[in-house]
Amino acid sequence: MKRSKSKNQSTKRPRRSSASNQSTFVPPTNESKSDELTVVSNESNTSSFPNFLKIPLDVWNEYVYKHLGLKQFAVMRGVNRFFEPCWTRQFKLNLLPLRVPYDIETLDRAMRVIEILIDRKPGLPYSKEDPLVVELSEGEHRITSQWTDSDGVVSSNVLGITRSNITLLGKGKKETTIIGGFVICDQDNIKLKQMTVTNNSEWSSDGIKDGMLK
Repeated sequence: MKRSKSKNQSTKRPRRSSASNQSTFVPPTNESKSDELTVVSNESNTSSFPNFLKIPLDVWNEYVYKHLGLKQFAVMRGVNRFFEPCWTRQFKLNLLPLRVPYDIETLDRAMRVIEILIDRKPGLPYSKEDPLVVELSEGEHRITSQWTDSDGVVSSNVLGITRSNITLLGKGKKETTIIGGFVICDQDNIKLKQMTVTNNSEWSSDGIKDGMLK
């Protein structure tokens, strides 16, 4: 037996609120999808630190920044507009080391990010006294890149260092091992510290191409 609907019973669906009263959801930008971290060269708002959370600057430096990687710091800029001057200040003062594989998975991919960071750094450029520091974790770091010299000779498992004023810092000679070699051509102030670099037959004992290191 079917029930008959009451005349007073409404069959209409409730109306939706007008578009003017609805908020539009905008998905956050995921900057971590790209190997080339977005680096802003805008030097505005770097003179004053935004103390919007009433946190002293020393607390930021000692308990917040050092627990964040450069990649995390870059992505964090999209979370809140107040983090933009925080990022710019740390980047400008060279307080953000690039860590492998914490920020970038491999040395090969890290070199592309190094080029961007050096080319777009605001304020004073990197120097011999204040280089870009790339920290390498414990374990083996295998180089898979290829290098083609001026004669067209291709060398495998070789990473070309294409910028000056870079320090590669490992955790110790027995803790950090580079499997492969480096070519350093027409670049200055390249330092490899606290690590072991393997060698190939055509290379010097430290894994660096003969006659190319300045």
